[in-house]
Amino acid sequence: MNLENQLQSFKSKVLAKKAIVLALAGAFLVTGIGITQMPQSVAIAATQQVQHQEQHQRPDFNPEVMAQNIQDSFGIDKQVILDYNKQGWKMHDLHKAALIAYASEKPISDILNAKTMTNDWKNVGESFGVTKEKIHTVMQAMMSKKMATTLGVSSDVINSFLSQGYHPRDTAMAVTLSKHTDKTTDEILNMKKINNRWSDVATALGISDEDYNQYQDSVRKCLPGKQSMGMNHPQGHRGEGQEFKHCQTNGNMNKMDPNN
Repeated sequence: MNLENQLQSFKSKVLAKKAIVLALAGAFLVTGIGITQMPQSVAIAATQQVQHQEQHQRPDFNPEVMAQNIQDSFGIDKQVILDYNKQGWKMHDLHKAALIAYASEKPISDILNAKTMTNDWKNVGESFGVTKEKIHTVMQAMMSKKMATTLGVSSDVINSFLSQGYHPRDTAMAVTLSKHTDKTTDEILNMKKINNRWSDVATALGISDEDYNQYQDSVRKCLPGKQSMGMNHPQGHRGEGQEFKHCQTNGNMNKMDPNN
């Protein structure tokens, strides 16, 4: 076999190996095939390929931003989170561990040490006394605090409306609009009906489209969502409310349609 043929054979083998790795990585993504079932060398390559694909498919994935968010939300040092990430922990797992650590008042190292291949984060949380109800309570308290800080009001004001069953987004929008009009928050909430939208309320209050879009941005910043995981929100426009669907925290906060 001459040199040219040898080179061609070598290239073919390399391409074949890449195809195998890509196929296995694709299978892992689609079907959840465990990498422990693969030969070690192939498993490593497949895992690296999956990680590369995930980051490539999510260009706004940013460990620095996500670690900063975990620090801001749960008080765990950003560098600690980044160090765990470098050790192989995925950011979404670190976020769950940080929430359990915050709710249980335990070090995140204890939480991560309790996670094994045979349990899930629900099991881990329960082993530290963190039930679904406690998670809900903690998350609602965090949300109220964030809303109050961002909107420049007291947590008592936010909690008073949430406890009445108002949706977080409606509460935030009403508080925001009241700060720019001569109406109280209660009066503005009474203007919002099941058959109208916040854009209609803004029009009735004499608020321009430009100002309304700015108020939407301020509301968006105070609510939990994709940005809390380092993802970017699509820019909203007047009358749009789909980006706020995820903000409903329980079945009782349904005085208003979360899509309006």
